[in-house]
Amino acid sequence: MKRFNTYDAYQIRYDGRRFDQIRNINFKFGLYPHADGSVYYEQGCTKVICAVYGPRQSRVRTPDDLCFINCQFSLSSFATQNKKKAQRSMEAGRLLERTLKSVIDRSAYPKTRVDVFCEIIQGDGSNLASCINAASLALVDAGIPVKGVVSAVECGVTRGYICTDLNNTEVRGNAPKIVLATLDGKRESIMVDYKNCLHINQMERMIEAGFDANEKIYACLREAILLRTEELRKIVAVKEL
Repeated sequence: MKRFNTYDAYQIRYDGRRFDQIRNINFKFGLYPHADGSVYYEQGCTKVICAVYGPRQSRVRTPDDLCFINCQFSLSSFATQNKKKAQRSMEAGRLLERTLKSVIDRSAYPKTRVDVFCEIIQGDGSNLASCINAASLALVDAGIPVKGVVSAVECGVTRGYICTDLNNTEVRGNAPKIVLATLDGKRESIMVDYKNCLHINQMERMIEAGFDANEKIYACLREAILLRTEELRKIVAVKEL
């Protein structure tokens, strides 16, 4: 059955969003009591569990004795029907680790390690971007010193239109896509990952769309951190009574 093209007819996507509209974001802190920081994160129908352990003593030494960052990205067996999970998990894990290394103040805890575990329990597009956002909240929850709040979004071309925060239907195929990460919502990228062939004119427009979307996502993450800070402040005040 052929699907009606709402992109051309009504300038909206199949899930009812505008081209520049992000999905709803929900979160819950303190999912794992034994972790130093943890969060359950939803971005649309993409659901992520992230746990942070550390800083703790490490047997692994970096050449400059800075804090060693270990990131693991995994897809649950029931999260997606895609068969190339292992290869994609390794690639996403490297990008996640590279992004967090540029954000964490590794000199604050020399000769230690921080372990970040992200698991997709339901994949509906923008999996890597959602994991970066979840890890950003989990790091703050663990009290790890960071240079700022990192946010990420996946943008791509769908039916000739540039869309942000892609869902599972939109990430399929060979259309151009990028994952863009920024710090504190600024219009400066700290990580860009390109997929498929991309024209220079499309790249500039997609990056601008990614910057706009990251400003919205950063505002959501910042609000989540403020709510968590207030929650912890109340817990400490009760314990001191």
